[in-house]
Amino acid sequence: MDQNVVDFVDRIKTTFDLEGLRSQFADVASNFGFSKFAYLGIHLPGAHEDRPLLLSTYPVGWTDYYMDRSYHTVDPVVTNASRSVVPFIWGTTEMTNQLSGKQKLLFNEANEFGIRCGFTVPIHGHGGQFAGITISTEEKDDSFLSKIKKYQHELHIMALHYHAQIAKTLDRDSTETHSISLTDREIECLLWATRGKTAWETAEIIGVAQSTIVFHLRNAKQKLGVYTINHAVVKAIVLNLIHP
Repeated sequence: MDQNVVDFVDRIKTTFDLEGLRSQFADVASNFGFSKFAYLGIHLPGAHEDRPLLLSTYPVGWTDYYMDRSYHTVDPVVTNASRSVVPFIWGTTEMTNQLSGKQKLLFNEANEFGIRCGFTVPIHGHGGQFAGITISTEEKDDSFLSKIKKYQHELHIMALHYHAQIAKTLDRDSTETHSISLTDREIECLLWATRGKTAWETAEIIGVAQSTIVFHLRNAKQKLGVYTINHAVVKAIVLNLIHP
């Protein structure tokens, strides 16, 4: 794992207040050369039922305006993220041309606060839980795109750990660790995944069929309530179910 990611994860493990977590991601984003970030969490346990959780370095004038108008219900970035597990870049001309009138108004108003395009990592969980972490910029230029390309893997992994720590902060007394039980084989498969091994490579190492590894990883994802191997690994680590 990249040292920047390791250091970030170590820092947030001992941070259990939302303002502290906001500052932690703001700092690491700044270290990568990004001035604006936003975390938007919807239907999170322990959070307000009707209002998303928003942590960001966006201008307060914009975030207050956005939340007061419940813009998350029409924001095309949120809509796209809710339907995807793959990080994506937004703000392109092609995307803008497909927006509704209300969505174009939202984008135009965001532009006035220097939010014109960005990179978003979607994160999904049980019961409609959803979050997105966005890095945004005032102008989509080669510099921004090259930095996203360079750091997209680190940003993805950090986003997963960040979301897990926010969920843990919102519900410190969660009994989740007691309700999830992984088998020895599921733990073994996840541990090899932490080392960057594919299902085929893990099967060769353990000496079983690739379909067997896929089966155990699928079961682990279902138990953890996630959709990707990366997210399963992060959540298992946070819940102390595996120890890389």
